[in-house]
Amino acid sequence: MKKKLKVYQLIFIFILPILCGCPETTGISTSTDVTSQLDEILSPPSINPAEDPVPRVLNGAEPSQDENADSSANTDRSLPCLDNPTGLEAATALANSGLEISETAERGGVFKFYDKFLSQGVAKKPLEDALKYFKENQDKFENKNVISIADYSLNSKNKRFYLLDMKTGKVTKEVVAHGSGKRDGIRVGDPDHDGMLDKCLHEGPACCLMTPSSPGYNASTFNECVQTNNCRQNMTRTGFMKVKNPYPSGQNFPALDSAGNNGVRIEGLEWRNRDAGSKGVVFHERWYVRGEGSLQGRSFGCPAFPPDKGAPLLKKMKGGSLYYSYAPQCN
Repeated sequence: MKKKLKVYQLIFIFILPILCGCPETTGISTSTDVTSQLDEILSPPSINPAEDPVPRVLNGAEPSQDENADSSANTDRSLPCLDNPTGLEAATALANSGLEISETAERGGVFKFYDKFLSQGVAKKPLEDALKYFKENQDKFENKNVISIADYSLNSKNKRFYLLDMKTGKVTKEVVAHGSGKRDGIRVGDPDHDGMLDKCLHEGPACCLMTPSSPGYNASTFNECVQTNNCRQNMTRTGFMKVKNPYPSGQNFPALDSAGNNGVRIEGLEWRNRDAGSKGVVFHERWYVRGEGSLQGRSFGCPAFPPDKGAPLLKKMKGGSLYYSYAPQCN
């Protein structure tokens, strides 16, 4: 890439002014200035890392009793004639010109397979969210080989779960269920069972309002909605989480390995999913999750896979990998 960049710089500094009739002075002192400016422009934005969670003790996953599921635009490549640009102006113009420097090649690292992931169907927004979070919080994850994303902006008929291999760039896709949000006989997470996740939070001020008299209130910390009245009862948890290890849940889920483990624990890393462990939200397989093209049954908040389909994924995900549950409609 650096060699290509130097060729582009030579074209930009020496040949382009002659072709365009621009003054010989480009305003760029050395090629190093352009490189440094481009590095600054193409560096991914940083985000604030999520607050470390307090470890939770899992009390067992809630079984689902849900009903049966129904079976490039043209680009102007003309080179601009620059009139004595400054270093930053030149770098910006060069990046926007027909020379098109590859952003992902400049970035490297966790963004190495960015274009490859996109080409395999992973949506841009959840992909960028996950890669940026992983870049800023790699020390949180013991398993750095994979990143998983559930894109709940899509219908359950689609393979909306993506396992990203950070070593090869390969994407493995699968269907995944979302939470019913069942409470008092109403499934508010997906009330019309159309395959679209509608909500991740029960309504009502008592659900998410904490006062000094509320149980668990702590004046020195932010008091999360999840601490009161089970306002995420049976709901899909969203945000960044860590995939833990397999365990025998005690529920009637299919076994995931020869040891009889049938669930994989999840640790929430944000206030909106901090209760995932304590409420028994785990990865598992279940009969009501079927193949692509069918509406999946609704879980009690767990990301559930079809029988025999979840085990190969979870084998790679276990041991501390990043899981991102993306559901913009829940906001």
